[in-house]
Amino acid sequence: EPPATATDRATPQVWEGWAASLFLLGSWTASRVPFEAAFAGYLDQGPLPDAVRIAARLVGMLEGMDLKPAATGWEGRAERLLKRHGPCREVGYLALARTGCEIPDPTELLARAERALAVSLTYADLNLQTRALADKGLALVSQGSVEEGMALLDEAALAINAGEVSDRQAAGLVMCSMLSASVRAGDVPRAEVWADLLLNEATTSTTPPILQMHAQVALSAALAASGRWREAEAELTEALTRPKDFVCHMLKAKAEYASLRLRQGRTQEAAAVLNGVEDHLEVVEPYARILIAHGHLGQAGQRLRTAILTLGTDRMRTAPLLALLVDLHVQSGDLSAAQGELDRLQNLAAACPSKEIGAQAYLAAGRLAHAQ
Repeated sequence: EPPATATDRATPQVWEGWAASLFLLGSWTASRVPFEAAFAGYLDQGPLPDAVRIAARLVGMLEGMDLKPAATGWEGRAERLLKRHGPCREVGYLALARTGCEIPDPTELLARAERALAVSLTYADLNLQTRALADKGLALVSQGSVEEGMALLDEAALAINAGEVSDRQAAGLVMCSMLSASVRAGDVPRAEVWADLLLNEATTSTTPPILQMHAQVALSAALAASGRWREAEAELTEALTRPKDFVCHMLKAKAEYASLRLRQGRTQEAAAVLNGVEDHLEVVEPYARILIAHGHLGQAGQRLRTAILTLGTDRMRTAPLLALLVDLHVQSGDLSAAQGELDRLQNLAAACPSKEIGAQAYLAAGRLAHAQ
């Protein structure tokens, strides 16, 4: 920390620079105080949109630390400031304050991205436009419109590769959306390409630790799906050593690790990985499988149904949960209930062009037919 005399004289810009440096290094808890000091300085000295911009950064960071009430509070405060100030580009930045992959329902994500995209065009802000395109792409992929969504993500990635995006955080969040979309769509080659790009020796020195962790989690999912379990475990083992401030990504890493252990038939080890985090949406699928393995079918069913409601129009993440409900009812002997969940899954597959969801539906139908 700087000496007290230095902080007494620090301008909002100095506070912001210090906070941003700590943030990029992965010291999120330490960056909170200087970010808040920067906000207070901008609020006192102006300009007001700069205070909103800092509040937006706090929203995303606090949500990533799983401090959702604090994130919601900062978002509300920023919205009130914008009502006082009027139209400005920070309206778009606040719309994208929450990281795309942390928003459960893609309907909300799509609305935020469209709002930010409109603002970016008004103010010719390419950093904001690129981020909005990526979040819109992630929303569309999550809803099952994989080709349309990936086209937008490719456009956003092209802008980064061409050097058109000057904001490192914006570029990182675009890559975050790309990795999330690749994993949700079951696009193993794409996930491997982008993860390898972010983790190779030439780029790791400039890739923020949070993005390295996300790349490792995405790569592990791709490797596990390809049957390369040893390599997947190595990536996850390293990912779990990342800074503890990255709570939401830590949950994703634990979910992938538990899923890997379940693939290997090591149910007790999977349960140990999820001990203490069982109530989080990120781990619902592997935890439900653990409950089913131990015969707790009612608990598993309730958790799956709650998660499906939370995910809203996210067809890509809802489909495997519906398929798991089919398996659950088959195991309980209630084939009528299994057929009901299969009907929902098949309707989901019919409503969108995703081959991944179609595969889930065919597999679930085959399992039910076998049971019948």
